[in-house]
Amino acid sequence: MPGSVHVTTLGPHGAPPVLFVHGSTSWGDDPHYGFAAQAPLAGRFRLLLMDRRGYGGSPDAGESFPGDYLADDDDIAELPELTPEQWLQASVGSTGSPPPEASEPRLRAAGTALRERVCWEAAIPLPALRAAAFPKLVISGTWESAPEQDRERGGVPFMACARITAERVGGRHASVPGAGHWPHVEAPETLNGLLAELWHQAA
Repeated sequence: MPGSVHVTTLGPHGAPPVLFVHGSTSWGDDPHYGFAAQAPLAGRFRLLLMDRRGYGGSPDAGESFPGDYLADDDDIAELPELTPEQWLQASVGSTGSPPPEASEPRLRAAGTALRERVCWEAAIPLPALRAAAFPKLVISGTWESAPEQDRERGGVPFMACARITAERVGGRHASVPGAGHWPHVEAPETLNGLLAELWHQAA
């Protein structure tokens, strides 16, 4: 694959490293949908905010798909500071929120999202994740402040998926009140507290 992925690093060397992997139409330190609001955790942890291929400062994955979860897996495996237990993934969907400014990085991210390999083709190793000894946490918003149609068509399925995923991987599901699809942006203090608690359990 062409070039290395871009990673924004926050926090001191020697602190426990944690990788954040964004969803579509975003990038690692994007202040709208990325993980800029998790910067306060950098006092205790070393945050690695990765730009997936086709997003932010990273090159495209290739000619077939500018964004590709198979390439993401390879890129994550090659990051020297991480273990698989330290992988946090967030995703972005439609919630009726006002769109951010149509900047060049945002337009590139939107273009990649329209042409990336579809995530529902990914084979998730649920039995292996369930058997793994590290603590698992699946976080979702409660969607009560979203428009009724968005909550019904987006929020209810996302919340059900979060609960079922937590059950299947032997983890815990945490709901963040007042948040919809982006708890890390909409309620960062609550989410940051949940992450810090999880990471201390894993240490």
